[in-house]
Amino acid sequence: MIAQLQGDYQQAEDRYRASLTILVELGDRAGIARSYGQLGVLHTQQQGPADGVPYTLQALALELEVGRPPATSLFWLSRQRALLGDDAFRSLLDEQLPGQVVASIMEVTQPQDEPPPDDQSAAP
Repeated sequence: MIAQLQGDYQQAEDRYRASLTILVELGDRAGIARSYGQLGVLHTQQQGPADGVPYTLQALALELEVGRPPATSLFWLSRQRALLGDDAFRSLLDEQLPGQVVASIMEVTQPQDEPPPDDQSAAP
């Protein structure tokens, strides 16, 4: 996160991916969720929200699986929705998720301009 905050986005991505590899080897699903979440934030900020959505969805799925509160992932999905617009956001979700899940995510995400609810993710 420090590299990302300092603007060294390539180093940030390299470190997030290295962390992800280690966490997968350890079987730390909550840690994997955090790494995917950070990759989602990074990609949203650098490549655009459409590139960040898949990572954020992976983080959300893992958070729900391990019982970790998904507030940060939901914040970033809401932020990505605001940046993309409802139609483009729904289209991305439709490509990756069953319709029932898409409807649930559309229901719980609202466009956000405020910072995330905790310090687990870099500033928007």
